Amino acid sequence: MFEWQQKMQKKKAIITRDILKEKAHEIWQLLLQYSDVEEPAWSNGWLEGFKKRHNIKKYSNYREAGSTGIKELDNICQIEVVREKCKLYLL
Repeated sequence: MFEWQQKMQKKKAIITRDILKEKAHEIWQLLLQYSDVEEPAWSNGWLEGFKKRHNIKKYSNYREAGSTGIKELDNICQIEVVREKCKLYLL
């Protein structure tokens, strides 16, 4: 497992399909060796292959945790605030 994957798992980061596709687009723009190559479509098929190559899996929460709106931007921000405050305390 890559170091960045471990960091994301520890942070319980929510990474959507759209986020992965947008980051792929951003990185493509930065790679000068591909400046004269047509940019891929970043299709769902490409994304599935990418996730398979890099062992990225979908995790689902069940019961109460699964029904929360954790993907909403306000809730994500609130969760990050709580995590930062928790770091101030000893285990």
